[in-house]
Amino acid sequence: MVVLTGVNDQTDEKYMLLLGEKLELSRQIYANTKEQSAAIESKDEVLLSELLEKREKLINRVKEIDVSIAGMNCEELSQCKAEEIIKAIKTVFSDTYKLDRENAGKAEEYQNELRKSLKHVRLGKKALSNGYLKVQPQTSGYFFDKTVGGTS
Repeated sequence: MVVLTGVNDQTDEKYMLLLGEKLELSRQIYANTKEQSAAIESKDEVLLSELLEKREKLINRVKEIDVSIAGMNCEELSQCKAEEIIKAIKTVFSDTYKLDRENAGKAEEYQNELRKSLKHVRLGKKALSNGYLKVQPQTSGYFFDKTVGGTS
């Protein structure tokens, strides 16, 4: 029976370590989301792209942890400590979700600005190619600087 307790203690310890890592990753994702907000406001697409790639890696690691936790048998955990960590994780992810929704709105506004700008550029290009720079076809003919049949 002592061996089983040791195994459960190791499982409990690993479970708590995984929860701790998940909490830290959730905080990193939140910080990343705040940085994304700043990148969107400063209209820095390169930085935003880098932040999105980093966020994707963090999310993938959280998924790996979730798979590891799902495969564990943690029935006899000290639930009090685990519940605190789980509650903290949920709070951080909830805050991240709210901030992410705000970022999505800002990104959509910026996207609309870019669409308007692109439309304006296309209109200007069209005006140049169809108006100012349009090549007029040459026709052959003569030009007379005199009124024909007139009294001059």
